[in-house]
Amino acid sequence: MEQEQRIVNVEEKIAYLEKMVADLNEVVTGLNREVQNLSKQNKRLHSQVAAQGERLSQMEPERTLEDDKPPHY
Repeated sequence: MEQEQRIVNVEEKIAYLEKMVADLNEVVTGLNREVQNLSKQNKRLHSQVAAQGERLSQMEPERTLEDDKPPHY
């Protein structure tokens, strides 16, 4: 009888672990999707910032330190 109970206990633990692995797999899959979406969004925003910087640099002449005089002059 003791051996039968041990087998039942092992089967219960295996079932619990299989459920835990399935749950963790869902979490990891969801996080992977979120990371991919955030990566795409980051690339889009990076492109937008670069394009905006280019437009601003074309609108204003580039300034140097010599152009900026201290306020006491």
